[in-house]
Amino acid sequence: MMYKSILLIDDSKIDREMTSIYLSALGVGSVQHASNGEVASNILATQSFELIICDIDMPVCDGLDFIKRLATIDKSVPILMISSIAQGFSQSVVLMANKLGFKRVDFLQKPFCIDTLGETLQSLMLSKSIKPNVFNNDFQLHELLTALYQHQIVNYYQEKVALNSQQIVGYEILSRYEHPIQGVIPAARFLVDDLPTSFYCQLFLLSLERAIRYWKLENIDVPFSINASPDIFSTPGIVTSIIDLLVSYDFDFSKVIIEITEGRSYLLDSTFLYAFNKLSLVGIRFSIDDFGEDHATFEKLASLSFYELKISRKLLLASGECNKIYALIKNIVLACKDINIQTVAEGVENNELLKLVNDLGFDIYQGFLFGKPSQAIKYRGLVNEYIDS
Repeated sequence: MMYKSILLIDDSKIDREMTSIYLSALGVGSVQHASNGEVASNILATQSFELIICDIDMPVCDGLDFIKRLATIDKSVPILMISSIAQGFSQSVVLMANKLGFKRVDFLQKPFCIDTLGETLQSLMLSKSIKPNVFNNDFQLHELLTALYQHQIVNYYQEKVALNSQQIVGYEILSRYEHPIQGVIPAARFLVDDLPTSFYCQLFLLSLERAIRYWKLENIDVPFSINASPDIFSTPGIVTSIIDLLVSYDFDFSKVIIEITEGRSYLLDSTFLYAFNKLSLVGIRFSIDDFGEDHATFEKLASLSFYELKISRKLLLASGECNKIYALIKNIVLACKDINIQTVAEGVENNELLKLVNDLGFDIYQGFLFGKPSQAIKYRGLVNEYIDS
């Protein structure tokens, strides 16, 4: 469920009104406005909120001074810092808030669209502590298993576009829960770490089979990427199940790319290495998802024959603000070219980000700029044919 009450602190009335429109469309109950940190402090003396959205550069009491004040009052409230001029220090702003004792802090660069704001709010909500025997704020395991086998958890597909040719070169499978009451629910709300590995195995195999059947039916000639927790490869028989599934449909192994999410810790143990090598041997390719988000991956990049490396939207945005991060990503992209690993930029939703990923030298991009994920493959050929039409 979305936040019921938000305190929005921004000295720009226009920005406050636009953000309020977005929040209302996302299902937020009420939004209280404040023009600076001083006004916000007075409001907080008599009211409490589930979330505070705070601009950084403001007169009288800016965002930095405000969160220092707030740290002496309530460190439990989640904070979303926003700014249009905070070039180069978004990471340090979040770090400062963490050092002050705030556990749930994020940063969003202005201007932002409603989809980006919604994803960020969902991420902040999911950072709450998980209650015992409850796998997230809304759904228990038995509900998700029922949804899975009643075909309510379905595949959506998002285009992957080559920077140079603007040709669609693949699609990523994204899970969506088509809830009979709440509507379409993104994966971040129901796929959480506390779910057992057995559930992720079932989800992976069902999603894989649905994609194979759809690819065969529509005669799609580009590969698809499917996310996999590295934990599933410790399940006995999973490698055989994947291979047997592809063989049963006479499906081209090279059209399957398995994305291993870096955010989930995994070691180069014998079980994972067996699965990686066995599936690579038959032609399935592997991708490192969300590179740079959490656990070190350079050893894995150097040791294993990955086909693709994906840079998260969060790191991509940080590179637009910080010269050091920009230089690091640019050199990672160059290094990948030298060792024949293609690079993908995630979360490209406007022309400014498209220019950034082009300047950084990425091979492929995906994101809302071209279109939102859909259950049906709508586009073939060049991107510009559809954007211009």
